[in-house]
Amino acid sequence: MTKNNIHPRNIVKSRYDILFAILIFVFFFVFYSIIHPLIPIDLDDWSYIVKNRIFLPMWGVWNPTKVFPEYFYPLMSSIGAFVIYPLNNDYLHAQCIMHSIVISLSITFYALSFLLFIRNRFSSIPTSTTYLLSLLFLMFHFLIFRTEETNNIYMFYANNVNCHYNYIIPNLLCASLVFSLLSKDWLKQQFQPTFKYSILFVLLYLAICSNLYSSIILAGYIICNLLIDYISCVRADKNYGHYLKTNINKIIIVACWMLVHLFEAFGLRAKESYNSQPPLLASIQTTLSNVINIQISKVFLLFVFISVIFSLFFIVRRRYEIKLMSHQVIVTFLICFVYIVLLSSKVLPEYILGNHGNFPCFFYLILFVCITFAMLFQEIKMSNLFLPFVLLLLYSFINRTSNTFSDIERQYDYTALSKITRNNVNEIIAAEKQDKKSIVIKIPNFNNSDNWPLKLDLDYSNALYKHGIIKSYVKVKLIKGKNILEWNYNSTSEK
Repeated sequence: MTKNNIHPRNIVKSRYDILFAILIFVFFFVFYSIIHPLIPIDLDDWSYIVKNRIFLPMWGVWNPTKVFPEYFYPLMSSIGAFVIYPLNNDYLHAQCIMHSIVISLSITFYALSFLLFIRNRFSSIPTSTTYLLSLLFLMFHFLIFRTEETNNIYMFYANNVNCHYNYIIPNLLCASLVFSLLSKDWLKQQFQPTFKYSILFVLLYLAICSNLYSSIILAGYIICNLLIDYISCVRADKNYGHYLKTNINKIIIVACWMLVHLFEAFGLRAKESYNSQPPLLASIQTTLSNVINIQISKVFLLFVFISVIFSLFFIVRRRYEIKLMSHQVIVTFLICFVYIVLLSSKVLPEYILGNHGNFPCFFYLILFVCITFAMLFQEIKMSNLFLPFVLLLLYSFINRTSNTFSDIERQYDYTALSKITRNNVNEIIAAEKQDKKSIVIKIPNFNNSDNWPLKLDLDYSNALYKHGIIKSYVKVKLIKGKNILEWNYNSTSEK
């Protein structure tokens, strides 16, 4: 050991971790800022970009407990406007860069959390293999829904910028917390008044107060642990006092999570949906039929099948720790599945078709596959030789000749929408420079009931004024023009 008990091997490992993190971040930053850019397009993007809320749940509002997305989306947008915009003088590009940074950092943190989990629980696996396994883990997120040659969604996909903050980032946070608990069950420890535990408290708070579809990732795992500990307590003939003492933190978290449901049940969104909901049983049937219709890659299903075979092999060999970890993941998967089906049945059965709704289930399915492969690499050393080949093979299945993955607003032409949005923003900025108080802008007719994604009540000016792009508010009246298929989106606006 060297001075301060820091082994040279750990220093090298930390340097490789930093390099790994940088490579992951750069890849996703390019992916989200250049390949599939993130710019605010629709009504939700432009409404919530400046819709600040207090850092607490609120009773009776539209989204009572969506503290995480509704606090950080406008905060990050403001940083983009006041820090990045002065450097490039392009508001939409500044927003794109800022949100790409946030999403990329979130995925990087997620990947590093998985890496540390594998390293802690499978310590005999070579360091190089842990990095390759982490890449395999990330690649599964792109493979799982890759069923067509083009326009595929992926696990990190959301339909607009706002949904990245509402679903993708909370998903990643909750999953990262699960990785930390899989590495070490720090919830069984007494919380100390230190900076470390204060950060953990904030992260737990944000995870619970994100959205119901995301929070089940963490809550489901904690509930699974409570069930397993209870069974162990009964078998060991220990009293309930011991069970409560060792699991008090977990019980409090689950109780807070249930309280969130109470807030949401009495929110305005819930009240509005109650009036239009069919009978619960019929809704459950519709949701389950939607589950069957989810398109999953056959290649990924093959990996699942292989993992099941290997997992049974390891269980037969009586690897108790491995068996327990697999059981935790499988039971949590079932908890998440039942919860998501019931929640979607109550909210909207079609939610389960999107990756924002089914992410928890597929996350645990991917985790099961990766844990099984980690077991394989640990138990059969020669199997490590095949991992680089598997990664290269997997990439060939993921990346197709055409544009493999979808842009945001995948139902429409993203190039058209982005140019229309840029033209509208530029027209408002030009009007403000001419001291105009109001203008009329024509937008395409999308031939749906509310003209989504460019609704007539979409307010660009509020965000531009809030972020200091224009010095005075310009009232904008949007009117429908030609059909989107006939729209000349290269012009400043249709006349």
